Amino acid sequence: MVVRSPQGLTRWLSRRPGDDGIRELSAPHSFGGDEAGEAAYADQFSVDDAYIDSVSRGLRRVLDDLHADRSGAALELGCGTGIFSRSLVRTGLYPVYVLTDMSPRFLRLTRDHLAAQNGAAVEYVVLSTEDIRRWPRRSLSLIALRYVLHHVLDWRGFLDTAARRLRPGGVLTFEEPCSDGYLLQMMLVDVLRRLPEVAESGEQVRRDLDFFVSTTKWYLSTGVDKAPSEDKHVFRVSEVVDVCRRAGLAVRFYPNLGYDALATRDEPVRTYFVDEFRHNLRVNFGFGEETMAMFERHLAPVCAGIADLSGLTMGPYVKGVFACRRPHRPVRRARYAVEDAATAGLRRAYRSGRRRVGAELRRAGLRRP
Repeated sequence: MVVRSPQGLTRWLSRRPGDDGIRELSAPHSFGGDEAGEAAYADQFSVDDAYIDSVSRGLRRVLDDLHADRSGAALELGCGTGIFSRSLVRTGLYPVYVLTDMSPRFLRLTRDHLAAQNGAAVEYVVLSTEDIRRWPRRSLSLIALRYVLHHVLDWRGFLDTAARRLRPGGVLTFEEPCSDGYLLQMMLVDVLRRLPEVAESGEQVRRDLDFFVSTTKWYLSTGVDKAPSEDKHVFRVSEVVDVCRRAGLAVRFYPNLGYDALATRDEPVRTYFVDEFRHNLRVNFGFGEETMAMFERHLAPVCAGIADLSGLTMGPYVKGVFACRRPHRPVRRARYAVEDAATAGLRRAYRSGRRRVGAELRRAGLRRP
């Protein structure tokens, strides 16, 4: 199906089934199994307006950097409790915003948060990442995700399908964890748990460190069945870039920065690796003071050394923002849009050399093979 305008997309959505102003393109699903699980998840996240504004300005900076098309609708996948949704709508760049999630409860919660932002045309849709294939092709100027892609089992297939939903000049952008940094974290904790001091410490510390190593190793692994798990992946930057390029997208990567940081910085702070490491242990894994004391005593100084050796953007990638633009030129030539100057120069030299060889062969009365 071809939908050529935001108004046409709105009409297309209006013909989908739904209730309470929420359309359904996928079967509804409760995060955490039931409403109690969703409520517990929502209670974890509370941010102020300054944070929403910084994410909005960072997202706008990314779109400006890529000279993104803004004539079509913007789609967010996996809006959750609406933190990124508020930032997206606040940009004011798009004629229509389509916010989606598997959970109708989360969509209603997001709608409540956006009630104060008058004037924006916003649609709410129950949609899974797998069902984006049902979306009209070339109908979107923006597809945005924030910490959603690592939940998608077939993330490679998703990126390829999403690329086909973009209009020329449209952008697919997402912020995700990267494997380099998590691999280094796992290796450092593996060394830590072998120290005599840790071996003689409390049982809880040893359990925490063992759990961190085994869990992180599982996330880093690619040859295991990850279907039952909610969180499934951390990403190799080179592989993500390759998949996006094969889908016909020109790619830009902002290493060790989130949308919030991109509002004011071109490079991460010097302490980004130790900050992310500490946050992972304390917040994501929920480790207590005794385990964190071991981290501060033994691993934090090592992280400072890593920062000295590797610099800022060239250090281990813990996370990053990917921004992928669909070129206006035909998709079969999109790979040239991501070549650097050196590669382009080599290509020109190769072509020039072939022309010179051809001319010499013709003068000798021979044919070029």
